[in-house]
Amino acid sequence: MSRVILRSGTRSLNAYVLLDDGSERTILLHEAAQQLGLQGKPEDLALRMPLNQVQPLLLIGSNYAHLITPIEPVHLGPPGGPAAIKTQLSWTLQGPSKFLKYSLAPQQCLLTSVISPVLAHLCGTEKCLSKDPEKTAVYNSEVHKLVESSFAKKALPAAVKEYLSGWHIPYHMVHHNGKNRIVFNCSFNYRN
Repeated sequence: MSRVILRSGTRSLNAYVLLDDGSERTILLHEAAQQLGLQGKPEDLALRMPLNQVQPLLLIGSNYAHLITPIEPVHLGPPGGPAAIKTQLSWTLQGPSKFLKYSLAPQQCLLTSVISPVLAHLCGTEKCLSKDPEKTAVYNSEVHKLVESSFAKKALPAAVKEYLSGWHIPYHMVHHNGKNRIVFNCSFNYRN
């Protein structure tokens, strides 16, 4: 968790944020949206939050990878403990919190994107890859492994219309413990 200042126009708000590379999108809780005068499409989301701790108002997901990716070597704690990570926002702890008590309660959050979350994810991935040829090569290699093992299928131009009526499951690459992995996000909702 990190402490930040959220700004919208002339309004600002001191808030805690969760950095979550396992989340495909960034989510602003309703309370923060109201204080900043933002409008968007609300949706309910069950969040696990530590009791007797600060309440984060923003979850930053992998669609803002540049904010949550370590910019210095990670400092590991004891086996089974958390790791200290420095991001562009601040230092933060990441890892198990098995000793904390959790509550699971629906929170209303605000999805402020005006384009499809799947399309926003794709655009974010393309933008990130366009800036880093080395990462692009690794990403392409990982996707090629999925195609070679028949877990994925390349959409040929002649068959695009067929695929438009099908499903696209967004994915991104993570680098963890010296390994690259493709992670699929099946949390997006399908709507006509």
